[in-house]
Amino acid sequence: MVNPFKCILNKYFFVTPLFYSYGNAAEEILWAHARARLLKRKLVIIAPAPYTQVLGYTICNSELFNLDFGYKFNFFELLFKYLVSFIVNLIFFFKRLIAVNLRKYLKVTLHERFFFPQIGRYWFWPAHHIDTNNLRKYQEDLILKSLISINPPTVSAKNNDKELADFKELMIQVDSKYVCLHVRDSGYFNDSIKRSYRNADINNYIPAIQMLIEQGITVIRIGSNSMQKCNFTNDKYIELYDSNFQSETLDLLLIQHCEFYIGMQSGPYDVALLFQKPILLLNMYACFFWGPIKQYDRGLLKSLVIKNEGEINSLKDRFNLTDRFNDIEMKLSNDEVTFIENSEFEILEASKLFYNEYLLGFREKPNKNMLLNRDLYKSSSNKILEIFLSFDDSRPHENEINRVIYRELSSTGFFYCNSSFKNGK
Repeated sequence: MVNPFKCILNKYFFVTPLFYSYGNAAEEILWAHARARLLKRKLVIIAPAPYTQVLGYTICNSELFNLDFGYKFNFFELLFKYLVSFIVNLIFFFKRLIAVNLRKYLKVTLHERFFFPQIGRYWFWPAHHIDTNNLRKYQEDLILKSLISINPPTVSAKNNDKELADFKELMIQVDSKYVCLHVRDSGYFNDSIKRSYRNADINNYIPAIQMLIEQGITVIRIGSNSMQKCNFTNDKYIELYDSNFQSETLDLLLIQHCEFYIGMQSGPYDVALLFQKPILLLNMYACFFWGPIKQYDRGLLKSLVIKNEGEINSLKDRFNLTDRFNDIEMKLSNDEVTFIENSEFEILEASKLFYNEYLLGFREKPNKNMLLNRDLYKSSSNKILEIFLSFDDSRPHENEINRVIYRELSSTGFFYCNSSFKNGK
């Protein structure tokens, strides 16, 4: 709608991130930011208007759409931004109104673009000629390098005086360096049965939390009050949702200023990526399409137990599983597969390794075993991508194909080995 016009395209890059999904919105903002940087254009994020929520959706985090990317806009540019935003939201309102009512009363489901605007999406994940035997066009895209070298945004101070004051007060209470921790469980989405593979038990993190506290690091757990309470108390362990400080702005401020982020394959992970924070991913259920991206990011997979085969623990065996077990949707719908959470010991040892790398400023080159893991991952990744591109007409929408391909190609593949943590070794 906006980006194809040359007079606009040469100066600005408009994007409407997915309004209701925290992780997807952050992911799309990150890629749009990287693409705008490559194109030497100003990124313009069109935020959802509050009145559109009467049509049955919730804005994930309104402050996420107001981040400051350092661009300077004059009066006329600001006026133009507000005009475009008004028009886009108005069109979005009436399109969604039609789509919602058709689905409700006539059982007719329209394309996703009728439910949410998709401005910019086909530009930061541009479609290439899909070739089952050739990934060169994707691999040569400079966005894969730009993604890990962009300047991160900052949380806008506009109209956030109270939240900024709360953040400063919380930092006085913390009185030390801190890390952000997020452990997904079934509370928020009530998906203990449907998607239990994505969840983990916070209490298995207690030894790692204790270790960080002993090193003078405060641990701040972010999330919602629906999450499982941790059976651990300490002045240097803060469950934010159980304090007086929780807000959308504060969540972003905490991730922006933390030393590093410990999380899972869930929404806040993409926010940490957006702010370019070092990330330790634990309890990973998927080794492809959602792995460590930056050179100083690390991952630790859940183990797999496959019926009639036993536990798959080594990275070599995991990466070389057939595509049936590495395609997420097929794998997770298969009764043969059980995911085993990282143990207390695994989490502790991975956290120790990551903390030591943090102390060295992530300047040390990965060791020999880590590089071997990476090379193994990359060779297996290419095979998975070729299979993904070989789908027939039943494959996902082209934009989703490009999203998945770009996300996988951006991964460094730096994993810790589960097998080295087993049985206290």
